[in-house]
Amino acid sequence: MSPTTPRLILKTFNHADLTNPTRPSNFLIKPVGIEMDLPINNRDSVLLPLRNDQSFTDFEFIINYEESDENIDTLRFNYRVDDKYLNRSCGFISTFILNNPPYEIINSGQNWIMEIKTLKDSIIDEQSAHLHLIF
Repeated sequence: MSPTTPRLILKTFNHADLTNPTRPSNFLIKPVGIEMDLPINNRDSVLLPLRNDQSFTDFEFIINYEESDENIDTLRFNYRVDDKYLNRSCGFISTFILNNPPYEIINSGQNWIMEIKTLKDSIIDEQSAHLHLIF
């Protein structure tokens, strides 16, 4: 198997129970500037692809998607990109070092995200969560 650029793993928790991961109601994540929805499935973790051509990636985190009380928090994840040359056929692989703090909320209003905790600031693999999102 060829090495690939790892994605950011974000695990979600309700603030009332920080021991059992759960996802919010009708949860959807959309990368800003790219027409695609990220699959959430029935899991409590989300794999977010980070851009390796700039030092940040923006996402819309949406709860109650397409309902009357839909709420969108737009987050910017900030990081440093480290590219490593593998070989001619594979090219480069990128890893990411998250800034401290790793994110900022870039919209104002009724923000539903309460906190994001950093577990690992280096994104070098997809073995376990890098961040916990608390709502």
